[in-house]
Amino acid sequence: MTSSLLDRWCPEPHDAPITAAAYDPRSGTTVTADEFGLVAVRLGRERAPSVLVERDRPILRAVAVSRGGKRVAVGDEDGRLVVFASRDASVLWADERKDEAGHRDLAVRAVCFAPDGRSLASLHLDGRVRVVDLDSGRRIGTFPDFLPTSLDWDPAGRGLLAIDAAGQPSFIDLRRREKLGFPLIPGGARAARFTADGQAAIILGAGGLYRVDLAEQAITAHRAADRSSGMLDLVSGPDADAVAVLSARSIHVFHATSLQHLRKLRHGAPDPTGVALWDDLGLAAADHSGRWYRPEHAPSVPPTIAVFGRGDLRLAS
Repeated sequence: MTSSLLDRWCPEPHDAPITAAAYDPRSGTTVTADEFGLVAVRLGRERAPSVLVERDRPILRAVAVSRGGKRVAVGDEDGRLVVFASRDASVLWADERKDEAGHRDLAVRAVCFAPDGRSLASLHLDGRVRVVDLDSGRRIGTFPDFLPTSLDWDPAGRGLLAIDAAGQPSFIDLRRREKLGFPLIPGGARAARFTADGQAAIILGAGGLYRVDLAEQAITAHRAADRSSGMLDLVSGPDADAVAVLSARSIHVFHATSLQHLRKLRHGAPDPTGVALWDDLGLAAADHSGRWYRPEHAPSVPPTIAVFGRGDLRLAS
């Protein structure tokens, strides 16, 4: 962690393509990461990042923040996982595993905390989901044959939602140590998220959005996709009543229960990385320039290159 004036007051800390983002609506904590290994943590409702961490291993594609915002998890292309305290970047837990051939099959592509923050699940390039108890360091379980695209933890702590090797959503029941199937999603799934109450899942598929009731094991709502610009990411709204889908040019917002289309916003990112964020500042699309483009707000200022401070005054250019 650094504490220079530039780091403290720079509103756009990333100078490389933004590759991952996470938000905790309870605490308002936001964490973002880029290809150069920089992790930026914005605590509470502050405008600028409070904590900047430069990882010695670049290309970070997986970040998560625990419920309540106290812990941040980061995974990189070398298979290294690190959990640190969000307020001071002190390392709480770390793990690095490589295969014997030295390949990067264990590259981390998704990571998420259990609701109580005591366990961590990671999804790797080799298709395995690994779950570990952070207090003891003990491996809880390893589950193979998943696509390295999407991972989410049930709000009740019962299990995980991932996309299996056949491209279909699957529930990993951690109590029974088994995978449970879902209703067939035509064309396969790209991303899957639990609803806030854990009673249903929102699936981003090739043909659009699907809502699956977990108790009934049935698709209860479907919204056909507009194929004009492609679908890149799926994020849930902070109030849990809506979800948003990022495309190459726009962000589409849907009601989380009926999947009714609520609005379409041009995000304005000229070269989006495919990462979306929905935090207390609103919706945002990440760009390869290292900037966030927010369609509901004025464009963000260019990256800060110089900062001068005297007393309570700060000047940035």
